[in-house]
Amino acid sequence: MLQIINRPWWWLLIMIFVPIANIIFSIIALKEFLEKFGKGIGFTIATIFFPFITFPMLAFGDDQFKNE
Repeated sequence: MLQIINRPWWWLLIMIFVPIANIIFSIIALKEFLEKFGKGIGFTIATIFFPFITFPMLAFGDDQFKNE
């Protein structure tokens, strides 16, 4: 996921080892990942609370990956 959003490898270290910052970095990474599929902040919030619904919608829906 970090490669898709073009973030450096040390983000993974922060997401694993730094408490509280891992939550913030994970939400930022998720938001940028979903933006690559043309989704907005509403879909990001829904994904945080209901990933079992939104990830299948993303996987099997008509949205296309936009590498910009």
